[in-house]
Amino acid sequence: MNHSTENWLIGKETRRALNYLQKELREEPFSGLRIAKETLRLLRIVVSSVAPSGLDKVEDAVRQLGRELTRGYPRCFIAENMARRVLKVIHEELQIANNPRLDTSDLGSPCRNPVKNAKTVKNIVMESISEIEDELDAVLPNIAEQSLEHIHSNEVLLTFGHSQSVEEFLKSAAEKRHFEIIIAECELDYSGHRLAKNLSEENVDITLISDAAVVALMSRVHKVIIGAEAIMADGSVLAASGTFMVAAAARHYAVPLVICAGLHKLTPLFPHHPDILYDVLSPSQVIENCKVWNESWFRQLEVSCPRLDLIQSQYIRLLVTNSGGFSPSYVYRILNEFYDEIDTFL
Repeated sequence: MNHSTENWLIGKETRRALNYLQKELREEPFSGLRIAKETLRLLRIVVSSVAPSGLDKVEDAVRQLGRELTRGYPRCFIAENMARRVLKVIHEELQIANNPRLDTSDLGSPCRNPVKNAKTVKNIVMESISEIEDELDAVLPNIAEQSLEHIHSNEVLLTFGHSQSVEEFLKSAAEKRHFEIIIAECELDYSGHRLAKNLSEENVDITLISDAAVVALMSRVHKVIIGAEAIMADGSVLAASGTFMVAAAARHYAVPLVICAGLHKLTPLFPHHPDILYDVLSPSQVIENCKVWNESWFRQLEVSCPRLDLIQSQYIRLLVTNSGGFSPSYVYRILNEFYDEIDTFL
């Protein structure tokens, strides 16, 4: 372990929580909400340890934690995003400390000094973490309650693979609307089978198809609804491998593409570096016929199996989040509310 982490890795509890979270980041499939909550739990431990040293030390510790989590799993943006949310609060408090006239939290009382008062430092940051946790608890219900605004009776919908946000979105609409859902199985991990099983008890007509049949059936689809692993700063999204094919087919047939994702997946990074943003998996997941592996012609092939696809913003009609629905062009305003520009790269 390098010296940069020794300042905030205080005690066995912190190390144990960090090791557990890094293990979660490496597992497939992983739950974005679970990772976000585990990151906040780790941030609580770190802040409690470092708070007596002041806000400057807390800021350094949170930033170092974000870097350490990036080393654990570089392409998981959610853990970094939670660190950025807390850093935003810390920066606001440092501004107040440097200019007490900005503090309007307790008018008529002497201005507090967050840098010198360790108890105040801890309370401020802990309160902000609690607010983020409450926001995470409401992500799925807030997304689900918007379903009736976008899904109408007798519509034919298409989705790809499995997403918890999409599942709750469809279940909520099925309580009051009758519609048909076509599920592409996502042949990389066949997660569409899990969604079909979970929706089978709802009032929904389900058709499970192979990925190759998506283009053929797109002409009779009214909307495409899929999940995402990350919402990028330009409004584009990273989603499961194969979703770009779905998005391209939807655009060709002028079918609206709706993305369901919580704002904990919103990252201030741009998709300009494919080598950094994309995971490449073993080609054995897509090549099942092992008999050809030893053939001379096969050894000359280069087989790429990306875990994620990038869907540019021009393919997306609407982003449905826990803060409402908006177009991809609106993402920049949300970024300004959530993050500081200086925290884009931790």
